[in-house]
Amino acid sequence: MTEHTPLRVAIIGGGIAGLAAARVLREQHDVTVYERNASDTAEAGAAVGLGPNGTKMAKSLGLDKESLKAVVSSGFRTFDQTGALLKESRMDCAKAFGSEWWMVHRQDLKDALFEAATGEGSEWPGKPAKIVFKSRVENVDPENGLIQLGDGSIVEADLIIGMNHSRIAL
Repeated sequence: MTEHTPLRVAIIGGGIAGLAAARVLREQHDVTVYERNASDTAEAGAAVGLGPNGTKMAKSLGLDKESLKAVVSSGFRTFDQTGALLKESRMDCAKAFGSEWWMVHRQDLKDALFEAATGEGSEWPGKPAKIVFKSRVENVDPENGLIQLGDGSIVEADLIIGMNHSRIAL
């Protein structure tokens, strides 16, 4: 393995995608995540379905069914408006695709990714990512690696990754 200088990585957005990126990049870089919400803001939404490729990715990040509080989906049922069963399908994704299909509560996924990105200990390689909550990004200058925050401060980074919600303009 060749020596390298860790990059200063700034990730804008501390949701599921931003935390997953932080988990991967922390292995060899100095990562800071800028999240506009407070640390106690709950993730909106309910369930997330992680298909076989998603569960393979979760496992590669050091997550498992227990840490995610996931349940294995083994099929589905379709009902009409009266509640009568129209269709029932069974699926063995592990056999067909090499990994299970997990159903996960969105907040549990975010909590597990937060731990994976920021946790300390031998199970989490590299340097823990820093999360800066209540950090509203006002402007980004990608050519010069600068981020202007809502409080007027300027952050310098070698790499800026926008993982903020697609409906939020920087």
